[in-house]
Amino acid sequence: MILIFRKLYRLAGLVFPLVYFFTDKGTTLFWLSLVTFLFLILEIFRFLFPQFNRRIFNALGAILKEEEAHHKVLGSTYFLFGSLLTVIFFEKSIAIAALLFLIFGDAASALAGIRWGKIKIGKKSFEGSVAFFIASGLVAVILKYTYLGLSLRVSLLGAFAATLVELLPIPVDDNLSISLCSALVMAILN
Repeated sequence: MILIFRKLYRLAGLVFPLVYFFTDKGTTLFWLSLVTFLFLILEIFRFLFPQFNRRIFNALGAILKEEEAHHKVLGSTYFLFGSLLTVIFFEKSIAIAALLFLIFGDAASALAGIRWGKIKIGKKSFEGSVAFFIASGLVAVILKYTYLGLSLRVSLLGAFAATLVELLPIPVDDNLSISLCSALVMAILN
């Protein structure tokens, strides 16, 4: 049940690709920078004041990971920083696709991996990775029919890259690396 709350919370991240879809880069960067800055301040306070950190985890324990309670940067902070860099460095269609791959792919991967994950690849499951690719692939198909103009071939290869980054034991938090790596692959192919 806690995992479901955590993944529903992650869907709040949809606000940034949606803002970008309906507005422009400047507006998106403003809001994304503001929220990222607020989370960085939160992180500083968490690390400086253990009692504040305990209060945060008592209040938000259903959506935070246990290991984050012990002076580890929040996955949400990595997500925001990765989203900010993705929007800064990549064109609109690629940035939106990469962020959506992360949001929907990560949720599908976690839910399927917990429910059906039998074949383990490191800490991940093959079944979770298949779910990640299916969710990201569906995003790619849907995006083909928007005004963004990203080709289905490029976005599906970006979805595949996002899936590999999620699966591989890269020593960088996947909330940071997935959107950046998939966006880089799509930018090269585009």
